[in-house]
Amino acid sequence: MGSIQLTGLVIFKGDPGYEEAIKNWNPYVDVSPLVFVFAQNSQDVSNAIKWARENEVPMRVRSGRHALDKNLSVVKGGVVIDVSEMQKVSLDRKNAIATVQTGIHVGPLVKGLAREGFMAPFGDSPTVGIGGITMGGGFGVLSRSIGLVSDNLIGLKMVDAKGKIIQADQSSNEDLLWASKGGGGGNFGYNTEYTFKVHQAPKTATVFNIIWPWEQLETVFRAWQQWAPFVDERL
Repeated sequence: MGSIQLTGLVIFKGDPGYEEAIKNWNPYVDVSPLVFVFAQNSQDVSNAIKWARENEVPMRVRSGRHALDKNLSVVKGGVVIDVSEMQKVSLDRKNAIATVQTGIHVGPLVKGLAREGFMAPFGDSPTVGIGGITMGGGFGVLSRSIGLVSDNLIGLKMVDAKGKIIQADQSSNEDLLWASKGGGGGNFGYNTEYTFKVHQAPKTATVFNIIWPWEQLETVFRAWQQWAPFVDERL
């Protein structure tokens, strides 16, 4: 099938593990791709892109399996490049910077950073993959105080449409970094690594849990709209 070989953990339709590979968080999106490539590194992603182009099959990238619609992270008869086995995290404590591979889920990432005394606005669902939430903006419970996930993105490693591995940060390909932070839909390539600014966690945090009956919805909503823009941003 051409000169390029698929690398990583490669599972074709009919291979052992294929039925497991199909399953997503939302069963509505499940389809039958031709092949899954569980990438172990950026080179595996590059090879998969080149292979797909050479064999003229469609491709998608998948991280946390949380896509809400068909055709976003899986494709019938195509290649799904799954980065879920790429989960390395390294923390530069001195500069408060975390470098994260795009396959890790939000839960383990947040817990790992918390153990080191750091926090970041990584959403509210522990099973979402960091790969997709970052490009989608990434709203979380800390967004009012420290911004969206994308606001805290300061660099990334990406494999482009030709299979070339490129780095984007403040000193190289800064337009690509800008675009990936919300300037253009987050679809410029297959991201394999993100660099985030993280924040020192406070010594204590207070959690409020207030519940109203449905029939009070209009009153509560109106009150919330009136105070929300002006209240302390830590809330």
